[in-house]
Amino acid sequence: MLGRIAVWTRDRLDADSPWHITKFFPAYKLSHLPATPSEILWWAYDAARAVSLRNVYVYDDKGCDCAGENLPVAAYLSQGPAQVRAVKKCAASCCGGEGVLLKKYEQRLDSRDQSAGDR
Repeated sequence: MLGRIAVWTRDRLDADSPWHITKFFPAYKLSHLPATPSEILWWAYDAARAVSLRNVYVYDDKGCDCAGENLPVAAYLSQGPAQVRAVKKCAASCCGGEGVLLKKYEQRLDSRDQSAGDR
């Protein structure tokens, strides 16, 4: 199915069209479903690259290096609107001073793209 999505994107949009492949996290009414296994995300990435999609981005992240999982929705229900909308910063040192992992994650993704050329 994911390979067919990659072909459809290439044929009907363009090989330069971005495809963001994002991990599903169980929450709220879908909390009974499992999170997307990392292997599936990277299989989709490889399938997309195999059909010449050039802008494929995988977000295989749980939010923070020290996070075991996302908090359930119930953890936020007792908070006020301002607290819910506030930027959440990790208290651990793994995310740096900004409290976010995105820059480190994008660096890992760039290094994976460079090593993929060696395959």
